[in-house]
Amino acid sequence: ARGREWTSAAGTTRGCKKKIITVSAVVSMADTPPAIEEEPVVTEQPSVESNADDVPTEASAADGKSGEPNGTEDWLTEGHEWLGKRVARTFGEGIAVGTIVGWLPENEAEGDPALFHVLHDDLDEEDLEGYEVEAAFEMYRTDPRTAKQAAKDAAREAAEKEKAAKLAAKEKEKKEKAEKKAAEAAEKQRIKEKEREEKMQLKAEQEVARQQAKAEQEKAKQAREAQRLQREKEKQAALKKM
Repeated sequence: ARGREWTSAAGTTRGCKKKIITVSAVVSMADTPPAIEEEPVVTEQPSVESNADDVPTEASAADGKSGEPNGTEDWLTEGHEWLGKRVARTFGEGIAVGTIVGWLPENEAEGDPALFHVLHDDLDEEDLEGYEVEAAFEMYRTDPRTAKQAAKDAAREAAEKEKAAKLAAKEKEKKEKAEKKAAEAAEKQRIKEKEREEKMQLKAEQEVARQQAKAEQEKAKQAREAQRLQREKEKQAALKKM
C-alpha cells in the first residue's frame, strides 16, 4: 500500500499538547514516618503549529530548502508541475503550511491514484491525492493567514515566468541570427565554389582550343611542306626532260 500515513516530527497530535506525568508513589510503612506525597512532575511538549508569516516561499522550496521526502516510497522529485508548490491545510483551529516535495504517478493496475508528498514547515509530513492538493492550493491562496505570502509567491512566479520568456525570446533571436549568418556564409561559399568551377571550366576550354589551334597550325605546316616537296619533284622532272 502506498503512502497516506501522516507522521509528526514532534510525536504529537497537531493542535494539542501531550503531557507526560510522573508521580512518586506514596509509601506507607509501620516503622517509618509517612512519606510526603510529591508534586506531580509535568513535562509539557509544545503543540506543533505552523506560522504562515515565517514559512519559506515557493522559490526556496523548489530549491530544496524545505527538505526531501522521507519514507519507503520511491517518491519522484521531478516530472510534475506541482513540485515545489506551497499548500495550506487546517488541523483543528490551526493551519499548516508546507511544500510538495515528491509525487507518485497513478497506478491503474493497483487502482491507486496519484499521490503527492507534502513536507510541512514544522517537519510533519503527509500524502495527498490530487483533489486534496487542489483544495490545499485554494486554501493557501485565500486563507487570511497565508494569502499575503501566496500573493507574493504568485507575483514572484509571474516575474520569473516573464524573465524566462524574455530569456527564451533572446535565445531564439540569437539562434535565428546564428542560423541566418550560417546560411549567408554557406551561400557565399556556394557562390565562391561555383565561380571557381566556372574558372576551371573556362581554363580547360581555353586549353582545348589552344591544342586544337596548335594541331591545325602543325597540319597547315605539313601541308605547305608537302607542297614544297611536290614542287621540287616537278622541277627535277622538268630538268631531266631538257
